Amino acid sequence: MYVVRPVEPADVGALETLLAASTPGVHTLPRTREKIAAFVERSVASFAAHVDIPSEESYLFVLEDVESRELVGTAAIHASAGSNGTYFAFRNDVIQQVSRDLNISHSVHALTLCSELTAYSQLSGFYLRHHDTAGREAALLSRARLLYAVLAPHRFGDRFFVPLAGVTDDRGQSPFWDALGRKFFKMDFLDAERTIGGARNRTLIVELMPHYPVYVPLLPGPAQAVMGQIHPSGQLAFDLLTEEGFEADEYIDIFDGGPILQAHKHALRSFSGSMVRRIANAELQPPTRGGKAGMVSYAVASSERKFRAIVLPCDPAESSDAICLPPAAREALGVSTGDSVICVRSDAQNNHEESMLVIRAITLNDIDPLIEMARQVGSGMTTLKPDRVMLGERVETAVASFAQTIPPEERDYMFVMEDTSNGRLAGVCAIKAAVGLTEPFYNYRIGTLVHSSRELGVFTRMDTLYLSNDLTGSTELCSLFLMPEYRTGHNGKWLSKSRFLFMAQFQHMFTEKIIAEMRGYQAEDGTSPFYEGLGRHFFKMDFNHVDGLTALGKKSFIAELMPRQPLYVAYLPEDAQAVIGQVHRSTLPARKLLEQEGMHYEGYVDIFDAGPVLQGRVAELRAVRDSVLTTAAEGQPEGECEVTLVSNTRLDDFRMVLTQACDGGRKVALSVRELQLLHCQPGDPVRSLALNVRKNNG
Repeated sequence: MYVVRPVEPADVGALETLLAASTPGVHTLPRTREKIAAFVERSVASFAAHVDIPSEESYLFVLEDVESRELVGTAAIHASAGSNGTYFAFRNDVIQQVSRDLNISHSVHALTLCSELTAYSQLSGFYLRHHDTAGREAALLSRARLLYAVLAPHRFGDRFFVPLAGVTDDRGQSPFWDALGRKFFKMDFLDAERTIGGARNRTLIVELMPHYPVYVPLLPGPAQAVMGQIHPSGQLAFDLLTEEGFEADEYIDIFDGGPILQAHKHALRSFSGSMVRRIANAELQPPTRGGKAGMVSYAVASSERKFRAIVLPCDPAESSDAICLPPAAREALGVSTGDSVICVRSDAQNNHEESMLVIRAITLNDIDPLIEMARQVGSGMTTLKPDRVMLGERVETAVASFAQTIPPEERDYMFVMEDTSNGRLAGVCAIKAAVGLTEPFYNYRIGTLVHSSRELGVFTRMDTLYLSNDLTGSTELCSLFLMPEYRTGHNGKWLSKSRFLFMAQFQHMFTEKIIAEMRGYQAEDGTSPFYEGLGRHFFKMDFNHVDGLTALGKKSFIAELMPRQPLYVAYLPEDAQAVIGQVHRSTLPARKLLEQEGMHYEGYVDIFDAGPVLQGRVAELRAVRDSVLTTAAEGQPEGECEVTLVSNTRLDDFRMVLTQACDGGRKVALSVRELQLLHCQPGDPVRSLALNVRKNNG
């Protein structure tokens, strides 16, 4: 049995021996005894500290073999990446280049030095002595630090990131560094790492690194090829983290170009899937039905004050308020019968593997589970309220839309993500063909008025809000929601981007302009600062009430009660001004995904919560530009593959899967199960699109 526990001062010698064999290019591990001792001292102080707000605390955990008392691994988590200075990374931006006169549209990638990860909590220092042969203890070590964050949420931020070591050659040199960093630092990769001690928050970084964007196509081919790629020693960590719910985004390490994974805590299995259970004595419980085959593997952690974590098989705990632990497990955790622990299921049954999921057109049979899903959405999403009449009518409209029995401008295409292993609905999303044609569609347009006096030497620009119907007739992306237990792996990104592949296949059914209203900022108590500062004065009702009225289609009161003249933003309370164009924290990942696909904020906001309205042109979407119409084949992909959306081409029975596929082939190789999920036969037409924006296309 293995146990993960906080590091202790007596561990310094064992850590020095353990870390001496770690890879030189892995920059998040201390090397010398002096630095190891300093890290241990800092960790011990952090665990002992009374913390109200995350600051400079760092927590180091060790994996210990209970029988031999030998240390075999380490993992760390830092409360704030920028506690000792701004944390720097490269953001891989996609710059859209469009010429309507020449009918040219393409994207160029550029690396921009940024500090956006500074306030995030950072995972680092993951190392196992025998990572090639590691078993469940590897997943335990990686997850344990997040279980500590579940037990002590006040010690950490809401977002986490993990920098993974990038590709280096046999000499420990980095092709990415040689092409970029060396030109500014005038030293090789290992010397640079030693100079800054593996840190990414040193002042000399901003002093020496380029201040202007670096266009990726101008970098040598070897440097482009390793951007976002992982050092072989980091593959295990990558697999464990992506299974947890982390995703590679647009950030890469500034030195070796390694990927930086990130996630909101609610997207992580350790947060969304953790359960508090009372400890029962396994020796006093009746045998599990089915014997050992009926047991489930759980990661179990004790408490914030005396943290210990183990992984073990035991009876399923989901339907009980207790978890049965044998004496050895209780001793390793330092707990007794009756104490409370948290546990997270760690076996494959809780992974909701993408191969068992399908996105499909909604049916009338989905109304009841859709209503249950809508009850979990909360306020702010007017298109998905748990009202049986409203949702029932909307599903009927969606079914008629796929059947093409109603006019194109009235159509509302709704899609559900179904877990075919149990028949549950995991998520929902939708596309409304045109908004505002049967009922008014209102937004605020942010404008500018200039007030000047040459005589007094005064020139003032004032932001204004104009009540408008400018976006009437646009196609709208809406109703995106994924159940918390399915917010792992690629599921969220897939669900959001599935609509773009549908639009690429049926482009003729949509208007030229596409919009998406993003959920606006809300305080912890669910109130909207913008609504409290503006709307309440005219509507005389709380935010949830007015939100519910619009969800039911009752919008005439907006024109009747809202002022027709422009409003000066400066007249609003400061907290209302600050949230204009800002999204709800749970909506930020959705906004970034839409922006990657070609949508942008152009100065329109929601009239109630001031959430931004993103806009784009259907013809300029990545899915329209890059998706490929090909044919399905039965088999396994060969060659270099990437995560890919694959759909059939039938409007009346639209279905989509997520799989591994090779770029550029005339056929997409699919397993028998995937063909079944798509309702396809070999030779049928399918449309495919890479899930992620390709990093290095010029």
